[in-house]
This record gives sequence, C-alpha cells and structure tokens, in this order.
Amino acid sequence: MPETVTIQLDAPIRQVAVLGVERKENDSAVGAERQTDRSAEFDRRAKELEQEWASRKADLEQTARVLRAAGGELAKLREQMIEDMRSEAVGLAMDIARKVLHQEIRSQGYEIDPIVAEALSRLPRRGEITVRLHPTDFERSSLARGESNDDELIRFMADPNVAPAGCVVNSAEGSVESSPEASLKQIDAALKENE
Repeated sequence: MPETVTIQLDAPIRQVAVLGVERKENDSAVGAERQTDRSAEFDRRAKELEQEWASRKADLEQTARVLRAAGGELAKLREQMIEDMRSEAVGLAMDIARKVLHQEIRSQGYEIDPIVAEALSRLPRRGEITVRLHPTDFERSSLARGESNDDELIRFMADPNVAPAGCVVNSAEGSVESSPEASLKQIDAALKENE
C-alpha cells in the first residue's frame, strides 16, 4: 500500500488550481502564440524572398541590357573588321598587280600595239592625230613603223616623257593618256566603289 505523506504549511492556502486544466489552457495559448510567431516568421521570410527575387531580377535585367549592348558593339566591330579586311585585300591585290605589271614592263613582256589601238578607239578619227610613245615602245610598235598603219592622218612620235607601256594620243577633239599607272588607278577606284 502506498505511504501517506503529510505536509504542514505555516500559512493558510489562499488559492488552488487544477494543474491539468490550467496546463491545457496554457498549452492552447502557447500553441496559438507559436502559430502567430510562425505566421509572422513565414510572412517576414516571404517578404525577404520577394525582395531578394526583385533584386536578382533587376540584376539579371541589367546584365541582359549590358549583354545586348555588348552584342551590338561586337556586331559593329565585326562589320568594321570585315570592311577593313576587304580594303586591305584590295590594296594588297593592287600592290601585287602593280609589281607584276612593273616586272612585265621591265622585261618588255607586253605588246604596245593593242595599247595604242585601245587609246585610239577612245577618240573620234577626225583630223590629224599624234601618238606619242616611250622610245623603246616606239621602236617595238609595228603601227609606229607604218607596217600596219594605213591611216595617213596618224603620226607617231618617240617621247621619253611617256611611261613605258603607255601612250598619249592628241587630236583636235581632245587627248587620251593611257598608262599602266592610270589603268591601275581606274581598277583600284572601281574596286573601292564596289566595296
């Protein structure tokens, strides 16, 4: 059998409470308080996440704007580089053509008569025409020697001021200068115009 415990109090009992009941009421209050705290914590964390999302979204939008601008600049730079390379390629081609042409002129690997015929075709055949050639070309030209020139109104002259592989044709209608350098300049201008 259980033992009996006796408690002696020096003062009278003023209030009595049933602990189990009070505890249930207390547990309900604590639970409600905890629920309120959880709800407040949830709301606070949700606001923090929204702010963080908004901040990251703004950062991503700024990054996207910067990348779009950089992409546009890269596209412009690419086009400029392509244009520069085209110009350099034309310049290089012209330099090569000039060197090859000068090599041909030095070795006299060209026919002067077709050059003279092309220059003559650019002027109307009225009146007297004078064709001036470099002295070495004058000696090599069958037209200047009269071998294939039936036109008595065309007179040929040797002129050291005329470049080799070129000629100057003068008439009352005007004059035409045909020179390798002038031809190269026309080709260069045409190529640059088509860029």
